[in-house]
Amino acid sequence: MTDLLKTLLANHIEASLTVQGYHWCIEGPDFNQYHDFFSEVYGQYAGQVDRLAEYIRIVSHSTEYVIATVDVVKANKTIKPETLVGNKPIEMTNAIIVMNDIILSDFNKLFKLASSKLEQGLENYCADQIDALNKLNWKMRAITK
Repeated sequence: MTDLLKTLLANHIEASLTVQGYHWCIEGPDFNQYHDFFSEVYGQYAGQVDRLAEYIRIVSHSTEYVIATVDVVKANKTIKPETLVGNKPIEMTNAIIVMNDIILSDFNKLFKLASSKLEQGLENYCADQIDALNKLNWKMRAITK
């Protein structure tokens, strides 16, 4: 569970920073709409960083230390965002969907693992995150139609 939590932590940091970059670089007639939406998205990812780090400490019974250096994030992340997707909002949104799907898949794995280990608090947290990420996917897929 700890390794999967480390991956989720690294992926949330990576996704948050990537989407924040999209938020800064958006251009075009729908600037305000996407600028605000991307702010919501990176905030959602960044908002989970502390909670994920805390769960690493909880499930490891405080034997794992959490350090979010660039090297640690690089070593643990599984998402590889496009560095240059242009300034087109649909391209940016499609890139976020790819990252979100990976994070969602990892939360589904963690949910099953937490259930098997009777870690009810972690299981509930995962269920809430799965719900939030599914809602985010719905919004983004609606945007890209």
